[in-house]
Amino acid sequence: MKTDIANIVDIQQFVDLFYKRVQDDERLGPIFSSVAEVEWSKHLETMYRFWETVIFGTSAYEGNPLTAHLAVNEKLKVQGSGQEGLAAADFDRWLTMFEGSLDELYEGPNVAMTKQSARRMAQHLNKVCARGYRPDVLNRVPNQSRYRRTEIDDTTSAR
Repeated sequence: MKTDIANIVDIQQFVDLFYKRVQDDERLGPIFSSVAEVEWSKHLETMYRFWETVIFGTSAYEGNPLTAHLAVNEKLKVQGSGQEGLAAADFDRWLTMFEGSLDELYEGPNVAMTKQSARRMAQHLNKVCARGYRPDVLNRVPNQSRYRRTEIDDTTSAR
């Protein structure tokens, strides 16, 4: 009988399984390895913290996944891959592999919530990448509840 995701060890297990599949995938593997140039040990640690924050509401993760994905989107466009950035099919493939990894190992309310969160993220990232936003633009707007100081703030604070 499968159990629900209950702790960081469970998160590490599904993240490791999922990213092993990503690395072996003919489409996503090269995007992660050659385009994003992921350093896997660091990436996995980051993903453990990310999913711990999503699932258990901790503050283990600090970062901006949107910026990272937009940077990969830009690199794909520049590299002449024959593709104009990340495609909806890439996000669909990612999501199918992600949900399959979860389903293989666990079941329960945390699994359902994790899948729902992943679906929302994939949809949002796909929309933003399709619109062609650049990562540098994101530093000019508030990110979630934390406001980032920018050169724009410096010019308006003098008034």
